[in-house]
Amino acid sequence: MDFFNIDDDQSDLLIKTLRRNLNEGIIKFVILMDSIDDRLKDLILYVNQNSQFDIYAVQLEYYKFKENEIIIPKIFGVEFIKAPTKPVNVRKWDRIAWFEELEKRRGQEEAKIVRKLEEWATGRPFQFRWSSKRKDDRATFWMFLTSEPPCRLLGFRLDGKIEIRFGDLMKFRPFNEEGFRRSLTDRLNRISGINLPEALKLTGYPSVPISAIKDEGDATRFFETIEWCIKEIKEAKID
Repeated sequence: MDFFNIDDDQSDLLIKTLRRNLNEGIIKFVILMDSIDDRLKDLILYVNQNSQFDIYAVQLEYYKFKENEIIIPKIFGVEFIKAPTKPVNVRKWDRIAWFEELEKRRGQEEAKIVRKLEEWATGRPFQFRWSSKRKDDRATFWMFLTSEPPCRLLGFRLDGKIEIRFGDLMKFRPFNEEGFRRSLTDRLNRISGINLPEALKLTGYPSVPISAIKDEGDATRFFETIEWCIKEIKEAKID
């Protein structure tokens, strides 16, 4: 996108992020006008009460007194959002609640797999966080590399998927090079339950089943792949 002065990879990431935010309702839309009629106010009320989107309208009111001129913005939509609306399921997640929900949805076996990886990561350069900003119950159990800035390497979702976060990983050397991201894909594909396509664009957030690493050998290969990523990032920082 020449307008934003970004390359093709960044452009793909921008489009995918925008599409994901649109799908999940993580967006605020502002309409700027010199006059807002009642039909638009009704539309804003309807949308804010019946969707995940937030819409605001700003009316610019112009006043002049002698030599003085002033423009006062008047915002419509804030009072509508605060008005009674249909219940929205916003749940705050902690470790206990997240694992309980994972067991409820996916069973004890998959919860055991994630707990095992959490145990394996103890003492290594990782930290776990729970995403609770969405307006539904699709929480995500993130695993961060403790680097500055943090690299969100993986995400464990309540739908039984592991996100491979190429879109974040590509911000860090040497994974800013597609060849290294391809090497990561090849290593993951050695695990029997993982089959990332060769034509996959390595700039997004593909997912694989948590159950793919249920066997001891596959879990070991998965852990070794993560350790390889850490090693490459650390060595690139030293260079």
